[in-house]
Amino acid sequence: MNGREYVDLCINQGFSQIRHFPRGSARVYYIEQPATRTIRRLQAKDGTLDYARSRLAVASASMAVAA
Repeated sequence: MNGREYVDLCINQGFSQIRHFPRGSARVYYIEQPATRTIRRLQAKDGTLDYARSRLAVASASMAVAA
């Protein structure tokens, strides 16, 4: 499974918020499923963080247009 498939799978399973937690001087990024507060890790180096941000931005924009 590549990074794009991983992010798509997470979003299809209801993960819809990106969170970050400090780890020393760095940040660790996660995508969260708000209903169950389940998190899965994202990484900036492999592009999953940027792809998740873009997918969630498109999803929220389409939800706003539909309402």
